[in-house]
Amino acid sequence: MQDLGDVVGITAMYRPARVLYKAQAWDYNRVRKVVGMFHHLSGILRSRRWRGPAMAQPNYLSREGLEKLQAELEYLRTVRRHDVAASIQQSRERGGTVSNAEYEESKNELAFTEGRILTLDNLINNAVIIDENRGAADIVEVGAIVTVENQDGKNYEYTITGSAEADPSQGKISNVSPIGKALLGKRVGEISEVNIPSGKIR
Repeated sequence: MQDLGDVVGITAMYRPARVLYKAQAWDYNRVRKVVGMFHHLSGILRSRRWRGPAMAQPNYLSREGLEKLQAELEYLRTVRRHDVAASIQQSRERGGTVSNAEYEESKNELAFTEGRILTLDNLINNAVIIDENRGAADIVEVGAIVTVENQDGKNYEYTITGSAEADPSQGKISNVSPIGKALLGKRVGEISEVNIPSGKIR
């Protein structure tokens, strides 16, 4: 069910089902099941307060970061996937499929590979390239390098990145991290408070 047309369809199909029953003498139990199914689906939509499909979240990436993800995706599709499939076939031929640890391990590896392919597909398809040539800006946004001073007078420098390229050990923090979200939209000289597990910092 992708749009509100499906919701309308549920209501529209209920009444014809009863008419067809009278005109064509459908089996009563069959009609009751069909009508019951539509009632059930309508209830699910109402309980979830249908608002249509969710919008995909943008994935902010540098051009270099996008190229790395594209290279990894190409490797997984053209090399790794075939290698794992071959490993599954070989382990099956050597020990069958029952109580074969090598076979199970290969299947798990294939599942992991396919999951990573889906993740990369999603990241690349929703990529928003960070403009690295925009120069200095008055407002903190994704791609900005920010120097902050905490309440103890210590200075820290952060680069605001997308989640795929975040690396706190290198000072790269995600735009959806607590500190990243607290800094976005701020101007030079403004004070920002951040809630973290150990308490609140500013």
